[in-house]
Formats: sequence, C-alpha cells, structure tokens
Amino acid sequence: MHALNGCLLALLAITLSQMGSALSLTLVGSLGIAMTAWLRLVISAVVILTVLRWRKIAITLTGEILILAVSVAGMAFLFIKSLTFIPLPAATALQFIGPCVLSFITAAKALEYLFSLFALAGMALVTLDLAAIPLAWQGICCALLSGGFWALYIIVSKKAGKRHDGFNCLSMAIVWASCGMTPFMMSHFSLPSLGELLMAVLAACCLPLLPYFLEMSALRRINTYTFSLITSLEPCVSVAISFLLLGHHSTRMQLFGTGLIVIACGSASFFAHHNERRRHRPPVR
Repeated sequence: MHALNGCLLALLAITLSQMGSALSLTLVGSLGIAMTAWLRLVISAVVILTVLRWRKIAITLTGEILILAVSVAGMAFLFIKSLTFIPLPAATALQFIGPCVLSFITAAKALEYLFSLFALAGMALVTLDLAAIPLAWQGICCALLSGGFWALYIIVSKKAGKRHDGFNCLSMAIVWASCGMTPFMMSHFSLPSLGELLMAVLAACCLPLLPYFLEMSALRRINTYTFSLITSLEPCVSVAISFLLLGHHSTRMQLFGTGLIVIACGSASFFAHHNERRRHRPPVR
C-alpha cells in the first residue's frame, strides 16, 4: 500500500498542477506573466510561513534549498511564459520531455524501458494533432527549459525527501524563490483587484503549494523511475483540464494515446506495489 499511496499522491499532484496552470492562464492577460508567477510564489510563501510558523523553519540557504528554489522559480515562470505562445496540451507535452528522459536514465530493467516507451508513444499520440498547429519557437524553448527544471526538481526532491527535513527544505525553497524573484518585479508590479487576488490564491494552492508537497510525499514512497513515468499522465490530465476549463475538445487519437499512457502508468504502479510486497514478505522457513 505504501507504493500505491505514493502513485495516488503523484496523480493528485499532477491534476492540481494542471488546474493551477489553467487558472494562471486566466490571470496572465490582466497581470502579465512575471506578475502571475511571482504572485503565486509569494502567496505560497506567506501560507508556508504562517502555517509552519517561521521561527521553527530553518532559514539557512543550503545547496539543496538553492537548487530547489531555482527549480521552482524556473518552472513557474517558464511554463507560464510558454502558455502565452502555445496551447496548454502542447506546452505540457513538451515540458514532460524532462521527466521522460529522467525515467529512461533511471530505468533499471527491460520492462521499465518498455513502460517508458509506451508512455512516450501515448504522449506522441496525445499531441499528434497539435503538429498541424504552428508552434512559436519561444514557447517550445520555454516549455523544454521548464521540463529541464522539473527533472532537476525531481532529483533533488527525492534526496531531500529521504531526510527528515525534506518538507522544511521544500518550504524554504518556495520562500527563497519568491524572495529571489521580488527584485525583478519592481518594473512589472501592478496592484491586483480583489477578484484577481482571490484567483491568484486559488492558483497558488493548486500550483505550487499543494502539488509540491504531495510530490515530496510521493517521492518518499516510490522510486524516481516510477514517479517520472507517472508524470507522463500530465498530457492526459492537461487535455481533460483544457476541455473542462478552457473548452478545448479531444480527438480519438488523443483518447487512444491517453489509454496507452494509462496502461504504462498503471503497469508501473502495479509492479512498484508488487515489488514492495515481495520485499516485505516474511522469509519461508
């Protein structure tokens, strides 16, 4: 159940992340890219310092915290930037290349490589119809760089999650990320309205506040390969969120690709749970 719970936490984090991205896109038109990304991080930092009580949080800027802070800020800004050039499903698919490459690197068995190929094929089918849409090179570059920061975040989060202060480390990474972006916001700052502020609070809860801590919990329960593969569900969730919140419809090809990804992730989750049960099975006398 430990591994199965980790897979479910990762899936919930993915769903919330896509909802946060869709909500953020509604704010970009009025607040701008940088302001939207910064406001989400600031709100998250305020919640963290309020709930966790800042006196009990270590404020030392260690190497782990610095890397996580750069990763969090990079993902937040670059992904929102990409959405101003290309559709949400395309940006999500391009961003997923980072974790997908990581799943190949961390795969240890032939079956794991097969699951990764299934996920990659499904992702290609999900985004196949997007090939007819002209995608701006700026959006492609931003989405790919965001995926690189995502892979870096997964690696460092896994190491931090193994330690007892993993959540502390991630909390301060979000705080430092918001502080690091603040000086660059002087020329972009605009006072949000009450409606925009409430929308920003909701977007911040969906991304980064809740997903990052859910992912940290998931990485404590499953290995890097399984987590990276489960993130391949992101394009599928993106298609669903785009339909529900933005009115974008899915094709049969996209639905078939979604099925392939679900099979790959379901198989990886099953084997992770099966291997965990084998490890904890008492020896036969």
